[in-house]
Amino acid sequence: MRGTYAKMIISVAKKVEGVGISMDPSKEAHPAVPFPATFTRIVNGKFGEGKDFKVDIISDDPINPKQTLQTAMDKEANKFLKQRKGKFFTKTSEEKGKLYITVYTPDNAVVPLCASCHQAMKGKPFKVGDMLGVRKFKLVFSDNITWAAASFRLP
Repeated sequence: MRGTYAKMIISVAKKVEGVGISMDPSKEAHPAVPFPATFTRIVNGKFGEGKDFKVDIISDDPINPKQTLQTAMDKEANKFLKQRKGKFFTKTSEEKGKLYITVYTPDNAVVPLCASCHQAMKGKPFKVGDMLGVRKFKLVFSDNITWAAASFRLP
């Protein structure tokens, strides 16, 4: 999705005078479209709104400072994904009596535009395929932690 958005929207926006690219386009004084990762976060946020389901893009060195790794699990997943290319990381957790499953996948530069934008904004080289951060998918596995622990022999 983000690769298509970058090719079809961002590449056109860069050619239109007066149209910006922003982390928060609604707060811009001029017309602006969201950065590809911002667009993805907006879509993900709307998708999970009001549900026990969250999808996010985070990084140890984000373009948007609000999107840093927040938890010990985020940091563990980031380290794992950097060391094991092509894998994903999953872990369960208990919160407020519910069992959650969290899955992390690498968030890689999918088109040259991703890499060049990150390079321009961070001042260091990036190429297609480089891991720019992680995608975090968190959802309720069970509303009943007692049942889940007994059924699945959780620690």
